[in-house]
Amino acid sequence: MRITLDRNCGPTSRDQLEAADPQLRADALQRSRQWSDRYEARTLKKIRAVPDAQDVEIEDVKLVGELLAGALES
Repeated sequence: MRITLDRNCGPTSRDQLEAADPQLRADALQRSRQWSDRYEARTLKKIRAVPDAQDVEIEDVKLVGELLAGALES
């Protein structure tokens, strides 16, 4: 979440995902959809287990999923 949403690292990390090998992109897209769609409540619970992530909300998980999907589907 931090890398994806970071103002400096976020665009670079998404650009790198967009340029990745097709198989890597497909695998990463499948995994990110699981984290942000299928298992979003479990994902949020795991994220909130980190002391610095207590303010993360379900909308944040969904946003990261959308950003990653946008980079991986293009």
